[in-house]
Amino acid sequence: MKATGSYKPEAVEYEVIDRGRTALIRLYENVTECTEQHSDDDSPAVMGWAFDRYTLTPPHTEDLLARVLADTQAWLDFAKREERDTLATEVRAQRNALLDGTDRTQIPDADIAECCRDDFRAYRQALRDIPEQPGFPYDVAWPDEPGVEKSVR
Repeated sequence: MKATGSYKPEAVEYEVIDRGRTALIRLYENVTECTEQHSDDDSPAVMGWAFDRYTLTPPHTEDLLARVLADTQAWLDFAKREERDTLATEVRAQRNALLDGTDRTQIPDADIAECCRDDFRAYRQALRDIPEQPGFPYDVAWPDEPGVEKSVR
């Protein structure tokens, strides 16, 4: 996940938490120096660091840090997959909730105009297509929900 900080992080940060049962592993890549100029005043630019940070929380063992340091790239790749999978699950859950909220529009005796029913079909298809978007799950273009007009009976 993209982040910024006031210090330059090492490739691996390791912390024992949860009364020694859990390790907090932070893995960093793409660390670059950056400055930020405040546009509302003449104060000097603030120097900091931009980076991609990935976090894992496996059970702590005495040799875990050594194993991470011995094969940091494999741990980084695993952390990236974990982040992507977690985010994809969250996006799909949000998408599914939106689909559930529009189920009523597809019932044959729903009290909506046929043109609205077609708009909702297209909207629902766009929601189902979200995992196929090129930036999924990091950059999702959510479709706009159409309005509802009641049918004249």
